[in-house]
Amino acid sequence: MNALAPIGGKTQHPPGSDEGIVQTIRVELSERGRERGGCVPVAACSIAEVASASPICGLARKLLALGVDPATNMSIWRGEMQCFVDAPVSGWARLTVREGSSGTVFAPYVPFSGIPVVSQGAKSDV
Repeated sequence: MNALAPIGGKTQHPPGSDEGIVQTIRVELSERGRERGGCVPVAACSIAEVASASPICGLARKLLALGVDPATNMSIWRGEMQCFVDAPVSGWARLTVREGSSGTVFAPYVPFSGIPVVSQGAKSDV
């Protein structure tokens, strides 16, 4: 059953459901740097903040690294408007934002390998 009702920071499933209560984290979207001619999107909640081209997804990965339960819902807001349907932290963490020929889209997140890349002619201490 998919009828969820927000109740004070928690989502309660309908009576008779065996799903219990799922915690919800409210995430606020904003931006930084507009006064300097640039604009960086920001996603923030009570325990973390991320400023990047993909702030919601980055915040989800940061929340997981901080030990937040992957089943915890993220409720994404910009001011008084809810931007997305509540979804689990784990779902957002698996995504990133990509620019393509069809515009901006959500795409699967592929973590950086951590292998240093050295351009031709550059010095490296590796």
